[in-house]
Amino acid sequence: MNRNETYLKIRATRKLPTPSRVALEVMHLCHGNEAGIDEIADIIQTDPALSAELLKYVNTGISSPSPVLSIRKAAVKVGMKSLVNLALGFSLLSHNKEGRCSVFDYGKFWSSSLARAISAKNIANACSSYNGDELFTCGLLADIGQLAFATVFPDQYGDLLAKNEGKQTCQADELKVFGITCAELTTELLIDWGFPEDFAIACGIHYQNLDNSELHDEILYIARLLQLANNIADICQHICPQPAKLTQVEEKSEQFGITYDAFSAIFDLIVTELKQCGEKFQIPVKPSLFYQEIKRHAFIGEDSDCNQANPLRILVADDDPITILNFVKLFSARGHEVLTAENGEEALRLCHEAEPHLLITDWRMPKLSGIELCKTLRNNPVTQHIYIIMVTAVEDDDEIVQAFDSGADDYVVKPFTPKILEARIHGGERVIRYQKALQRDREIIQRYAEQLTSANHRLQAMAMTDALTGLPNRRYAMERMNEAVKEAVRHKEPLSCIMMDIDAFKAINDNYGHHTGDIVLKEIAAILLHAAREYDTICRMGGEEFLIISSRNTAETTRIFAERLRGDIEKHSMIMDDHTINITASFGVAQWQNDYDRSEQLVRQADRAMYRAKQTGKNRVEVI
Repeated sequence: MNRNETYLKIRATRKLPTPSRVALEVMHLCHGNEAGIDEIADIIQTDPALSAELLKYVNTGISSPSPVLSIRKAAVKVGMKSLVNLALGFSLLSHNKEGRCSVFDYGKFWSSSLARAISAKNIANACSSYNGDELFTCGLLADIGQLAFATVFPDQYGDLLAKNEGKQTCQADELKVFGITCAELTTELLIDWGFPEDFAIACGIHYQNLDNSELHDEILYIARLLQLANNIADICQHICPQPAKLTQVEEKSEQFGITYDAFSAIFDLIVTELKQCGEKFQIPVKPSLFYQEIKRHAFIGEDSDCNQANPLRILVADDDPITILNFVKLFSARGHEVLTAENGEEALRLCHEAEPHLLITDWRMPKLSGIELCKTLRNNPVTQHIYIIMVTAVEDDDEIVQAFDSGADDYVVKPFTPKILEARIHGGERVIRYQKALQRDREIIQRYAEQLTSANHRLQAMAMTDALTGLPNRRYAMERMNEAVKEAVRHKEPLSCIMMDIDAFKAINDNYGHHTGDIVLKEIAAILLHAAREYDTICRMGGEEFLIISSRNTAETTRIFAERLRGDIEKHSMIMDDHTINITASFGVAQWQNDYDRSEQLVRQADRAMYRAKQTGKNRVEVI
């Protein structure tokens, strides 16, 4: 039985993890070129849970107080194909966070998948090679075959995992037990769901050795990118990985045109986004250090010998070749990098070019003396941190004081023994190590400050957002109304607003429960967002009341818009537990008048108009 036949047999069990009906429907529509953004958005919005997951992802990292609040705008932001692929991924994530395979760690599976997905997205964005959101979905689903085994064969797959102590099972065992490997099952599933074939194949082979592969370049590129993303995800899961692993991932990043400094910044961004996404999607994610801290732990550690793990770059400046030779032998034997200069001017040039950690300079040198060299280095911010040991032939108190006054940190007197010089350098190493730690701490504090600023922006966005509908809340509405009034007065433009209230909402809660009431509120919010124009701001004021701020619109044009909203809501029916719920709403429209002195007056007038609509029959629009 070949791979395809085996897959069809497994699919026939109807136990495979499957995306929601909505996710599959939009996948088929998108890849069949049968629908545009509006139709795709309309279909996704019929699944409030999936819509919420997609909006969470699109708004991850956004610091603006005006987040993306509609699926249509989300599709514009990330692209329709990306949105459809994301719908597939999040549909699977939300329905498969636990299962019957007791040995399979579902939490670890999704945390690793999420780390790989965020890594793949950021690598793709840095390389400008593929859409980062598409690669996010690839990373999220690249191991979906493992979840499929755990779902369809919980006992047999559990036995294989136990045999491998919970680690990834080998392909030979998978073929013997299931007739198909995990990687092959991943590819078959993704193709079956309408995933682009190149991406599906790349997901299936990303664990393989790709050096001699005969697959075409696009598949290999995606597979290698996923391999790098997987390596980064592994590092995120370990506090102190092996140094060789860090070196390997840096080299792989360079193959994608990512420099070391850029990689360090990308890694830190991945760590930040992983924490945010883990919280938003309720996936247990291990906290990770930033890259430089991880590297420090890996290469130096708390108890390792700093001299061996982190050699110094030492510049020796002396016009005596024998002295220079002795210094080179001594320092090279201890693993340090040694640079030499025969005069003060050459030493000054090397200090700027090579940035040595430590300078050993003779007092008397041609072109520029040791004293003058010290003063020059200390007066330059670029070189003032270099640790300087002055070598003098006379142990005279006045000369020693002069050496320290010029900027030297220490001194040795000729002739000196290697043991004395080593002791002096040990003292210098401690100072250099403390300087590095101080600089590292400054960088960490700077990163934390940036993160805190970003977190404050996100908290501000949360404070301005209604948790149920995702719309801006009353606080945001009043601030935006104040801004809109100022703009209208400054530019002498009309400004109107609509106050809307769902009719008989209390009866819906009483008859069908508050859960149904919440769903009604979400669907009303989706209808309003779908109909909104670019200059409209939709807000939930609380309860079943909504405010629409219509900039640059008169009361008459706003009344026409309100009539359209009223008709859209009236035509919308909800089927809940075999009951059809018909919803209507009442609208009040008001326009800013020159004799108003506060924005609250405009809102109050719209509110009065809305109550008039309620009192005169409901499901109507009134204008004041």
